[in-house]
Amino acid sequence: MEKLTETIEIKGIGKPGMKAYLVDRTDKKAWYRRDDNVHEVFKIDIAPEQEVFGRKYPERERYPSNEDFGRIAWCYTKQENARDKYNKI
Repeated sequence: MEKLTETIEIKGIGKPGMKAYLVDRTDKKAWYRRDDNVHEVFKIDIAPEQEVFGRKYPERERYPSNEDFGRIAWCYTKQENARDKYNKI
């Protein structure tokens, strides 16, 4: 299974070239800090092996989509708040 990398390029938020950097993780949760100092904390979701538009994808961990926030992912501007949430999930 493919795991999330230490650096992720964030797409779809209107900020080209935005990256997020791993702060901490376990097998069940992860915490990333984006270039704009926003912290994203989430439960790791596993996407199944699948084929989409003729392209095959292996089973893999996936970074949360916009729809995941508030459900399995949370966004914080303060590091302390991100740490508290990370420790609670």
